[in-house]
Amino acid sequence: QNVAFLTLCTSPGNHQVWVAVSGAPDKDFARRLRKGTGADPSASGSTRLAGTVNYKLKYEPGFPTVSIVSAAPGRIVTPEQLESLGLVSEPVPAARAAPLRVSASPSGNWPDYHRCVQGAPLNHGRTGPDISRADYFFCLMAAQRGKSIEEIAARLMEESAKARENGEAYARLTAENATAAVARKPQVRAR
Repeated sequence: QNVAFLTLCTSPGNHQVWVAVSGAPDKDFARRLRKGTGADPSASGSTRLAGTVNYKLKYEPGFPTVSIVSAAPGRIVTPEQLESLGLVSEPVPAARAAPLRVSASPSGNWPDYHRCVQGAPLNHGRTGPDISRADYFFCLMAAQRGKSIEEIAARLMEESAKARENGEAYARLTAENATAAVARKPQVRAR
């Protein structure tokens, strides 16, 4: 059963699916929906408009035009419908709050962004590292080092071409998601 009100093709083999959900689910529900459908966990909620050209350097010189694959204006679903279709991952039980463990080495240091890119898995097209995952991991490591969401988002804008391309909303959402993940997981103490 199709629950999307809009599906866009943003480049060959890459799509965005938009779902309107009634009942104002919380932010965790959106994360669980992304996880349950296998979507990009750091998806920012930004989109390209149909009919515009996707000017990412990796597509040069044959930049693709964003197109509508399907549309169902007015289609709205409930969280219960999405859950019954198995599109929503299980909630993660809230972990007991644990203090952040900051490294005893020069602790104010930032993670090495380039190492995050080098260690990232391949992207969907298997043409290079998944920069969304690298950006998320960079933010996760920065949050573990005690950096604030604002500091992390600003630094990500400096380090990541994808963050600069997608804008401050992408950087902030990635920093928020990584910081929330750190808060949910008890930190392992180094001995």
